[in-house]
Amino acid sequence: MAGVLWMLLVVFCPLVLSESGDDDRYENEVTCTSTLTLKENNLTCSLNDEPHEEVKFAVLCKRSTTVCINATLGPQDFTFENLLILDKYILKVHIADEVITKEIILSKIVKIPAPEIKLATYMEDTKEVFIRFEHSHEYVSDLYFQVEIWRDKLANKLILHINYRNFRISIDRLGEAGVYYTHVRAKPEGYFDGDWSEWSSTASFTIKTNNTVHITIGCSVFLVLILILGALLWIMHIKGYFTPKHPTPESNSRTNAQDKTETHIMDTVPAQSLDACGPSCQTLQSEML
Repeated sequence: MAGVLWMLLVVFCPLVLSESGDDDRYENEVTCTSTLTLKENNLTCSLNDEPHEEVKFAVLCKRSTTVCINATLGPQDFTFENLLILDKYILKVHIADEVITKEIILSKIVKIPAPEIKLATYMEDTKEVFIRFEHSHEYVSDLYFQVEIWRDKLANKLILHINYRNFRISIDRLGEAGVYYTHVRAKPEGYFDGDWSEWSSTASFTIKTNNTVHITIGCSVFLVLILILGALLWIMHIKGYFTPKHPTPESNSRTNAQDKTETHIMDTVPAQSLDACGPSCQTLQSEML
């Protein structure tokens, strides 16, 4: 009896394992995401390897009931509309002679929009980079973020995983000065789950070196000195128009010397010569005085 049971186990176990593996393969052949809003909840699915034209039809059935709805086939995917978040579904995709079966829980495959970077800047006083971004979803509030920062080479990216919407990072972790770029994506965490969102738009910031700061300060000081020197020269130039010109000591001495010379000439003429000259010399003496 034991031998018979062992033979049955050997024969049927490979079949069971094979069927389980086939189910996993079938599930991996289709990818689905849910779009949850306050107005409606939709499910969008697409085939991974098979051409979309191979889909004959697809149905989504509630696990607790036999109620099923048909998919709306599109050019690249197929969708189901007006679903309930709390319900669990079974997806059946009919391809040729095969049927792909997949369990669907809308809250675990939520597709969320990309975050939006509001600020990315370098703060010189603290030598840190500050990045702030926002994300809005009508249901999902707990998020897990992935931030990438790079300079000119994409291979040297700095990758950060955080749970908050703003953070600071020291420039010691980035390296040398220059222009840097950053973007961020998010995925649901907690009760809701799902794949990563699309990347946000790329933002940039510039890290300045101390040499740049010193050069800027030096240029400013040099410019101020030039302005002060120009102002002084202008004041001296204007002052020259309003200041009266006085004779210099040298000119006064020359004038006094001439006066003394003329006086000494008369003094050197003897009195007897003037008396002997007569009235004409006296007239000459009067004119010179």
